[in-house]
Amino acid sequence: MKSNFLSLSTSVLFLLCGFTLHAQSWVQWDPAAGGNGHWYKAVINTNHFNWTQLDQIAHSEGGYLATITSSNENDFVFSLINAPEFFQGIGGNGSGPAIGGYQPNGSSEPAGGWLWETGEPWSYTAWAPGQPDNGGGVENRAHFWSGTQGVPTPTWNDLTADDQNLGGYIIERDEPLAPSRPGFFGQSFQGGIPTLQVHGTPVRSFISAYDSRDRLVRRIPTNPVGQFYAFVKPGEYTLVGTLSSRDFPPANISHWTAPTNSPTTTTVVHITVPTNQLTLVEINF
Repeated sequence: MKSNFLSLSTSVLFLLCGFTLHAQSWVQWDPAAGGNGHWYKAVINTNHFNWTQLDQIAHSEGGYLATITSSNENDFVFSLINAPEFFQGIGGNGSGPAIGGYQPNGSSEPAGGWLWETGEPWSYTAWAPGQPDNGGGVENRAHFWSGTQGVPTPTWNDLTADDQNLGGYIIERDEPLAPSRPGFFGQSFQGGIPTLQVHGTPVRSFISAYDSRDRLVRRIPTNPVGQFYAFVKPGEYTLVGTLSSRDFPPANISHWTAPTNSPTTTTVVHITVPTNQLTLVEINF
């Protein structure tokens, strides 16, 4: 569904710090009621964030945009957003909350290749009639949508990653909310034109974190859309992003120099992780 609303030119980090998010509390889908035991939170998109920004916010809270793998889960998630205020996207067409479905580039359009960002099977859908339609040839993210402003329905639509026409979002966590902890989160990108401080196409990569003594403390793979998330102690860190395990730097990088090959396969970012705060990072190849 083409909506023609482009995202703000403000970084996610500023958005996270500069605005108040209006949210419900965390709700568990109780296993005793047939649920998966996960925790969910529905948030109204009062600040007109786009899908990519909402996804980053979800990861900053230790979760991800909800992945809906059954009709029962769709019913439960919809029960959290079954109110007019969640279907008041700025496009005036009943656009509702973002969920964690995405379609990789090169997929058969409009319905082929869809995935959940967690890697769970794409075994259930609740597309609205006529959707997905890949409006404009560029729609590859999923959200709830009714077609009528302020009218909730449990059906989905496709939209672009930079579309602000979203009434809200639903975060899903596998575990209960933990106390605030320091760490970092972000996404890796490759090539393309710089837009909204998001560069190119998200890519699967590896992130190696080194402490102030240049010693390896964490090495994590990103998920299929290039996102990563890790807790570390407060301090100064060097993050080394690599496109494959063949490019891993050593356990100590005191005398290591990043390769300068073309195309770039390794990138280095220096960050400071404050106490009880997550730091946003972008790894650009």
